[in-house]
Amino acid sequence: MTSDKALRKTIAKDDGKKSDTIRFLLTGSALSAAYWLFESFTHTFLFHTDGLFENILTKSPHELWMRSVTVLVIWLALMTGHRLKKRLVESERSRNVIAWKKRLFDEQIEELVVYYDENFDISWANGAAARSLNMTPDEMIGKKCYALWHDSSSPCKGCPVQKSIETRTPQKNMITTPDGRFWFIRGYPDIDESGKVVGSFELTLELTALKQTENRLSEEKEKLESILRSVEEGILTADKLGNITYMNGAFARITGWTREEAVGNSIMRLLILHDKATDRKIIPPLNKILMITEGKSINHRGTLKTKEGETKLVSVSFSAILGTEGEAAGIVVMLKDITEIEERFSHLFEARKFESLGAMARGMANALKSIHQPASTEISLLRSMFNDNEGASRSIAVLEEIFDREDKLAEELMSLSKGPAPKPEKVALPAMIREITSNTINSTECNVTQSMDKGLWPVHG
Repeated sequence: MTSDKALRKTIAKDDGKKSDTIRFLLTGSALSAAYWLFESFTHTFLFHTDGLFENILTKSPHELWMRSVTVLVIWLALMTGHRLKKRLVESERSRNVIAWKKRLFDEQIEELVVYYDENFDISWANGAAARSLNMTPDEMIGKKCYALWHDSSSPCKGCPVQKSIETRTPQKNMITTPDGRFWFIRGYPDIDESGKVVGSFELTLELTALKQTENRLSEEKEKLESILRSVEEGILTADKLGNITYMNGAFARITGWTREEAVGNSIMRLLILHDKATDRKIIPPLNKILMITEGKSINHRGTLKTKEGETKLVSVSFSAILGTEGEAAGIVVMLKDITEIEERFSHLFEARKFESLGAMARGMANALKSIHQPASTEISLLRSMFNDNEGASRSIAVLEEIFDREDKLAEELMSLSKGPAPKPEKVALPAMIREITSNTINSTECNVTQSMDKGLWPVHG
């Protein structure tokens, strides 16, 4: 498209030159013919020499010489006028171009443009350069750049303008001025036809706002990284194809994969999940995840096979990363190791079940004791009444033996209701303190600072 426009412009320019040439030739020919006819009419009707046709085709050497000289003067005058007109048009065009360039450099270009001589004295500066110093361009002429912008008596360290003069090649660098502003500077040497460096051009763009924004973004990124490093849940992000772009430390600890190993790989390789009940492999449904709206997720609980082959019980959540327009830009995965939680829940369930059995045993023991007390009294009374009767004494002895066994059973049930005797076991004191601290932080609005010696001995509890 651009080449077609340029071709059409070139053809139009050539056509314009041809039309100017034809117009020049026609004008010269018309004026020459008009002069020749004028001379012929003058000699015919004014001087009455020969007829009109003979005067037009005159053979007089003197007349031919005079007319030819006059025609030549006409053509020379036309050529001179044509050239003067052309020069006037070009001069006007040049003035317009110069004025346009001046407006462009002074009013529209944001970059600071300065021309220096070989001694680093300013020879010309545009409006942007002057405005950056609250000066006019004329006030800058003859002054040193490093004195104006850097309040220094010598060129700045790493100055690209000085380096461009020394190397005779364009140079660039980022410079910070004493007032804390950032400048991206480019230097271009000005080399004359003899190969001598006679000066240099400097183009400078202030990047203070951009640099400050970059620093703020870097700080925010560092804060986010710190938060992601601190959380217990594993966090992983991937693109729309499932290729991992980020993984925090918790995710690495749970899966056994390092961030360097994970980034660029597919989440299918890291997340080898199976359903706990059916042992069916859980495959992350990427298409469904990318269709999830804001605030929604796909959740699973199952077993995870780590890089080392260890099996852990985990809960995993898949969500879509949404762009500014609400479109899916990627995937985020939240992973939590719930192995210890499940073990504690199992122990708690067993304890609750044993507690229920203990309550039942305690009730049965109390019931047996409530029956045994009056029965024992009655047996003692019977023994005193039938002490001399041998048959009755034997029957009473059998009853006493039965009630003794019931009494022992009641004692065993009562002992069972109290539970087994506690067994001492080793406790890692640092881990216990960390757990207590974590529970305190999560359950109350307070800040807890902990400092422990890593060499603490385990204690019995």
